[in-house]
Amino acid sequence: ERSDLPLYHEDVRIFEVFDSDGTPLALFVADYIARPSKRGGACTFSLAGVSRLAGARPVVANLCSFYRRPDGKVLMTDNEVRTAFHEFGHALHDFFTGKNV
Repeated sequence: ERSDLPLYHEDVRIFEVFDSDGTPLALFVADYIARPSKRGGACTFSLAGVSRLAGARPVVANLCSFYRRPDGKVLMTDNEVRTAFHEFGHALHDFFTGKNV
């Protein structure tokens, strides 16, 4: 996890993704918690242009709107779990190809 990068909300987390040989591959932005200022639904998108020749790595975001209970826990339905894995699959594609899907 990267704690040195600025976040646009306290629920957002940023992770650096590495290839199997330890080479930095991408940055992954995880924004999973619902909030009043955020629309519903789920999506994956690129936050920065990718240029392998120029050394720019993908910056990929997953956005979902999972409900946080008053006790702070996030319990997901079966459909929400499938959605999270589905969106993360798009992120994996972007990590390894540098393309947006």
